[in-house]
Amino acid sequence: MSLCKSQDDPSSSSTSLHDKLQRLGCLMRASHESCSENFECACEESNRLVEYSMQNGGARASRMTGA
Repeated sequence: MSLCKSQDDPSSSSTSLHDKLQRLGCLMRASHESCSENFECACEESNRLVEYSMQNGGARASRMTGA
């Protein structure tokens, strides 16, 4: 399941900063989901940290990096 909806070119100069940040967040969430589900390189603890930061930390997105 894709977390990202089809959008116009996000690099368009008419795209607002808010829209660009929403798109970035969507891509980051999809990237972490792919790491976790498709490549199995995320663990339960990192998945919980991602979920916690999204639900309680006010983050637009969160993902595992550098592992």
